[in-house]
Amino acid sequence: MKRITRDWGRYFERLTKWTKVRNGHVSTINPLQDLITFMQAQIAGDRTYRNVYEMTIYDPTRDAGKISNRQCLSFLSFKLTPNHRLLLTAVYRNHAYISRGLGNFIGLGRLQAFMAQQSGATLGSLTCVSTHAEIDHFRNNRNGTIEGWSKREGDELVRACQQLVP
Repeated sequence: MKRITRDWGRYFERLTKWTKVRNGHVSTINPLQDLITFMQAQIAGDRTYRNVYEMTIYDPTRDAGKISNRQCLSFLSFKLTPNHRLLLTAVYRNHAYISRGLGNFIGLGRLQAFMAQQSGATLGSLTCVSTHAEIDHFRNNRNGTIEGWSKREGDELVRACQQLVP
């Protein structure tokens, strides 16, 4: 598994706390709460906008100029269908599928369920787009137990998946 860095797990803060500067006045906003409030109003109203609920995770004040150890999740796009189903598309700039994939998918599902519950929507589909994905391979022996995947095992998995596509 990849090493956890000192600033690991920073998505919650990026979802709930941004600095806003308007006319020289600096304030803190909660983009997640803003989206929930907007969705609630749309669901309660006569017209529901479909494609206006988006969140950028990349923050130039935190991330510009960094070459490594940047956030992997870049963008979240929520959509409300006419019958108030909440769809979520997440875009990752980099995705390590073995060490991070399952945890990321569970976290995204929980975020989507939370947003649906808070806004009054029902759950729809979850789509994850990774602009660069890798089958990362790390083999560890922990107290006599072999953990992780070897490169050969990862390559075999990819080949098996490719065989499923005609």
